[in-house]
Amino acid sequence: MDFGSISGNGYLLIGGLILIGGGLLLISLFVNRRVASSVRADERHREKLYEYYRNTFSQLGVILMGIGVSLFIFFFRQGYQERQRHATEVRQLLAKLSVRVGRAAAVASTLAQFDPVIRYTGESSDYVVHTGPDLAGQVRTLLLVERDVDLDALRALPISDDIATSPLAGDIDPVLWFAIAEDESEVFYFADQLQADYGDLRLALGDLSPEEAVADPVKAEVIGRKVREILYDMDVVRDRGRRLIGKGCRFVSAGQEFLMLPAIPQIEANYESHDKWLEQAETFLAGFTAGKKSCFEMLRFAPEGLPP
Repeated sequence: MDFGSISGNGYLLIGGLILIGGGLLLISLFVNRRVASSVRADERHREKLYEYYRNTFSQLGVILMGIGVSLFIFFFRQGYQERQRHATEVRQLLAKLSVRVGRAAAVASTLAQFDPVIRYTGESSDYVVHTGPDLAGQVRTLLLVERDVDLDALRALPISDDIATSPLAGDIDPVLWFAIAEDESEVFYFADQLQADYGDLRLALGDLSPEEAVADPVKAEVIGRKVREILYDMDVVRDRGRRLIGKGCRFVSAGQEFLMLPAIPQIEANYESHDKWLEQAETFLAGFTAGKKSCFEMLRFAPEGLPP
């Protein structure tokens, strides 16, 4: 239940009680004048009647005003405690996110190793897959990347784990929250697919070297298809991974106001290539900083390795 809505209605009730109580006290003062008039006129019956009305109105007024003041103190104290509790939860969640983003930033070096091996065919989002001896060299490069990249390091990317267990989860922009969950799901799914595709590539190679395998046209076709699948999985992992790092960096950069951050449509949109997304990311993330790096610099761990 939202305490803000409760306190809002409560303050209306408090105001009503104080106004009614004050009104009754004013009425009792008016009735008191009638008591004085009855005393001067020696009207004993009216005097007693007006005294009864005066006492009743004054007592009710004092009671209602006392209730109103007591309720005001109660709501004020509750509101203060709620704000303090909320501020503490925000600080705790922000501290967890800062640690998470610090670990995720290190994963950017892993993602950057995918950059040099992914090339697009002109303006198309299709991937450059070589033929002949060049395909053998491409296979060797991909196998080196597999050896050097620890896909388990991607487990440091999720930022939803800390948020989901916090009572503040409902305060985050639903569009942004959905985008975070979607990115994390795709990172893990395509990381698993990437490992499976590497297994398929090794199966296609068999006991042959890449040069010997691509000499067989049938094997070369299968190997080329597996290379394209590996490049696709790498591309999705680096794209969604960098999106997560960018979102986490925005949270840390915004400090305790991170719950107010809206989703950025240009960042959440899908583009024909990761390079197109990076162009938008530079525009919208370069202004946020965490530590000594802008959020965009954190994404481009090795900018010299990015595709042209």
